[in-house]
Amino acid sequence: YYYQKLVEKIRNYNGHQHIKSEFIDFFNDCFITEMCEICRPNDKNLTKEQHEEIESNIRKRLDWMRETNFFNQFKVVILACGPYAEAIKNDEVLRKDLFGEAFVVYCNQLSRWDKRLENKIPDIQRNLY
Repeated sequence: YYYQKLVEKIRNYNGHQHIKSEFIDFFNDCFITEMCEICRPNDKNLTKEQHEEIESNIRKRLDWMRETNFFNQFKVVILACGPYAEAIKNDEVLRKDLFGEAFVVYCNQLSRWDKRLENKIPDIQRNLY
């Protein structure tokens, strides 16, 4: 739901709705993937071994993403994954290796609306339109 809400806010650029949708059409304009393929409801109360497993999984995923040219073809990349994105956020070389010249936005997971994302929407729009 919140991914669709974000897409609708982005589409409303300079007061013009670029694409009007009455149903969820997020996947017509967007691609979504996971930084970590280990499913967990949250990171609370994880053991040291579980944290290490997650970190290892993310490193492998980043290596795979780096090897492809797929992810650096986007104009805008939204990393809605909270602390999982810290390595990318803190390493400009890694960010460029993964996403090229894309405008990268960092926010929390969109299982709920991240109010800080509201401030990024005009920048996202400028990079898209």
